Amino acid sequence: MPDLETIAASLGAECDPDDTLADVLEPLRAQHPLPLLVTRDERILGTIGLEAVVAAFGALDSTRAGDVMRAAPSIDAGEPVERGAAALRTATGDAVVVTALDGGVFSRRSSPAGVVSTAQILATIGKNVVDKAPMKILRGHRDLGFNLPITPCQRNCPIRQDIATYIDYVSQGRYVDSWSVIHETNAFPSILGRLCNHPCETDCKRGWDAGEDPVTIRSIKRFSTDFAFKQGLWIDYKIQPATGKRVAVVGGGPAGLQCALDLRVQGYDVVVYEREAKVGGLLTTSIPPFRFDHRQLQWEIDMILATGIEVRLNSNIGAGPDDIKVP
Repeated sequence: MPDLETIAASLGAECDPDDTLADVLEPLRAQHPLPLLVTRDERILGTIGLEAVVAAFGALDSTRAGDVMRAAPSIDAGEPVERGAAALRTATGDAVVVTALDGGVFSRRSSPAGVVSTAQILATIGKNVVDKAPMKILRGHRDLGFNLPITPCQRNCPIRQDIATYIDYVSQGRYVDSWSVIHETNAFPSILGRLCNHPCETDCKRGWDAGEDPVTIRSIKRFSTDFAFKQGLWIDYKIQPATGKRVAVVGGGPAGLQCALDLRVQGYDVVVYEREAKVGGLLTTSIPPFRFDHRQLQWEIDMILATGIEVRLNSNIGAGPDDIKVP
């Protein structure tokens, strides 16, 4: 990890804690995503970002910057980025103030030299390909809106499953929580827990050690999903407010259904056109029942369709005279 000094930005604009949010809105917008420094008597008291303005939008003229500012921990410029991330987590701040020594031999002191925001720290962590515990330090504490591939197995997964979390849940006996995490990015874990070529296991860090085998990630996914199926559990996907837009998805195979689900939860009205008499594609037509219980696949398909996705079977989309033309 690089030092904080290498990613620090200049201190930027300042405001007084008695300034209102209306007073500081323009400088905040000008230097976003860096927060504004709240200072008095040359002391940095904290920082304030645009999210504070959004939260108090109806009272900008009466809300003081000092009332909504967040802590700004100070840390030496020579410290690594992961130390800055730890300081942010502890202080629940938006930025750390980077300090450096200045002055003469007999008057040397530590003074603010720059600022590093949460976004800068996350961007630096995201560029690293080294699996270290500090790369997880911000996950699970605050939702920062980033899906960072933070472990070798997750980076190697095509859909970036949060593998470390669902395996950790299984180790704690929290099988339902594990299944819920899997479903965040994977609508068909029953099948992928059996047929996936598991590139995650190829890059499992445990397998790097001589004499050690990689963690059987695929089998753990299968176990969690089989447990949920036998318990008769169900996921009610949270649907965002309607966008008023309608989307056609051609093909009701696993890719089409996953696409339809991703669109539906974002508030789109979705219609799936499937050429065959049932959805599921090759999953329902090419895998014999003695290899996989098709009732479990239907369970996952039913959870997807229960979100309100419209399916039109025996509907071939194309340019032929008997094909359907989507308006």
